[in-house]
Amino acid sequence: MYAYKTLFGLGVLILKFSGNYFEDEAQEGLLNVAKLITLDEKYAITTVILDLKDVTSMTMDNTDSSRVAYWQRELISVMTHPKKDAIAHLAALKIFHVLPENNVVKDIFFNRRTKLSRDDRITRVGSNNFNNLVNVLEHLGLLALMPLLAEGWKEGPIH
Repeated sequence: MYAYKTLFGLGVLILKFSGNYFEDEAQEGLLNVAKLITLDEKYAITTVILDLKDVTSMTMDNTDSSRVAYWQRELISVMTHPKKDAIAHLAALKIFHVLPENNVVKDIFFNRRTKLSRDDRITRVGSNNFNNLVNVLEHLGLLALMPLLAEGWKEGPIH
């Protein structure tokens, strides 16, 4: 399960996950949000924060290279713009993770990240990891946003 918040004026998309993370919820969540917003809003996003703090279980399912290629194709297909380069935009995204609190889940997350890190991947998995959302916002110089995050989250369905 996830909820998301968009702050287009600042170029920020936050997805907060909770409960079970069985397969590729982050990729599915990103794609679902991308399908819901306008093309200009998609290109306004420069920073993605994936908050996994409240994830209670995780698996290694769907971490193979063909699944990564599938999600990349899907994202590119919803980013098609007559004057902008979808691949360049996706490659430039800054992606940050708020780590799961549960140590077992955190270990699985790092194993997933290692397996999903490929040289031919468009979006970089990187090591921008933090223990909480406040630390990410502070790192980005956006700590003043905290009051805006108290409400206005939208529930994102996972099929």
